[in-house]
Amino acid sequence: MTRKIIIADDHFVVRLGTTLILESHYKDVQISCAESYTELTNKLYAEEFDLPILNINMPESKYLSMIAELKNTA
Repeated sequence: MTRKIIIADDHFVVRLGTTLILESHYKDVQISCAESYTELTNKLYAEEFDLPILNINMPESKYLSMIAELKNTA
């Protein structure tokens, strides 16, 4: 079964590095990325993910309160 993971971070190198590590260790993984909080929420409304990997200090984010908010989008 393919697992869907979303990586949300405003730094390209973090998104790329995390993607490469996950893809090299897991065969059945589909990675999506978001570089802003707005892009993340749009993607979460559009589709379901098995695992979010979040930078809670992204521009536009609401820090720790964003976790509760994002849970409500699922």
